[in-house]
Amino acid sequence: MLLSSIPGQAEIKNHLVQTVQNGRVSHARLFMGAEGSGALPLAVAYAQYINCTDRTEVDSCGQCTSCIKFEKLAHPDLHFVVPVATTKKVTKDPTTDDFITEWREAFINNPFLSINDWLDKLDIENKQVAINVEESQQIIKKLSLRAYESEYKIMIIWLVEKMNVTASNKLLKVLEEPPDKTLFLLVCENADAILPTIISRTQLLKIKPIEHNALASYLEFLHNVSPQQAQSIAFLAGGSYREAQRLLNHEVDENYTVFRQWMQRCYTGKIAELHAWVETFAKEGREAQKSFLVYGLGIIRECIMLNYAGIEMVKLTGEELTFVKNFARFIQNDNGQKLMAEFNRAIEHIERNANPKVLFFDLSLTSCDLIRIHKPTQ
Repeated sequence: MLLSSIPGQAEIKNHLVQTVQNGRVSHARLFMGAEGSGALPLAVAYAQYINCTDRTEVDSCGQCTSCIKFEKLAHPDLHFVVPVATTKKVTKDPTTDDFITEWREAFINNPFLSINDWLDKLDIENKQVAINVEESQQIIKKLSLRAYESEYKIMIIWLVEKMNVTASNKLLKVLEEPPDKTLFLLVCENADAILPTIISRTQLLKIKPIEHNALASYLEFLHNVSPQQAQSIAFLAGGSYREAQRLLNHEVDENYTVFRQWMQRCYTGKIAELHAWVETFAKEGREAQKSFLVYGLGIIRECIMLNYAGIEMVKLTGEELTFVKNFARFIQNDNGQKLMAEFNRAIEHIERNANPKVLFFDLSLTSCDLIRIHKPTQ
């Protein structure tokens, strides 16, 4: 994967390139960034750049034998560890090697994949994925071998926070003193869930959300959307390309229409109408439901921005802007913050496979109470 194929993150890319150009490649680096920020593709692109045989001053060549194998994730000196679980075919001590074909397909199809994308690919229903001690044993075994073709052996561990304590402790020694010409590139979304002893043995690299204009330009170029739509999606995505993908797949216009109808029903407080809305919306897919709630969070933020910073700070246009002007009368800082907390909680519950009918009916009732707090007097 080329660094140039990743939107934004110019400062991070330049830093990574300079570590190679100046011969200061750390033996263990931790890429920490929120979902969709590009932490995983940056780690893969960095690994490719390190082992590229004809790299430039800014990127891999993309054409040498090493780059071609990296593009397919099939380089013999590139190793992956990802969270897995037992399946009908793998019933005991699952490791990444048991699912390497699925992993390559998932990443090549979408380098910005989320944990839920991976769970869907594995088709493991409601099981919890993890990186277990058997995986750590495999890591030590693989890295004890010499590099086959390149200067470095590279081990990329995705979502290292999913590594259990036993597995983490077993890896400490090799992480601190890896074999010669061996690199660890760890990727995480939540550093608080990682053992401090793991973090202390790595060089931390914080990946910020993708810059708004860079993400908008990328969407406009890659997905052939209008500049106005690209700007709107980039804003709602909050610097996450994965969220932008969800919004593209579940049109912003559709989210707007459904959200407006939902809030109108919440305002009137007619339980029968809310129940009918929930019955219909609960049939949507999990990703569509999450995308819808993220869209709602964006609208609430815009209402608060309008009330406290003025119309010039609102980035919406057309019907969405008209709606926000009207809806903002019901959204102040107190109930707006509570609504956002409820929406975020609902997103977490969707990710944990909560019953959508129960979840959205409860959220609807809560929203009824919250938006009617500041109901304008006649």
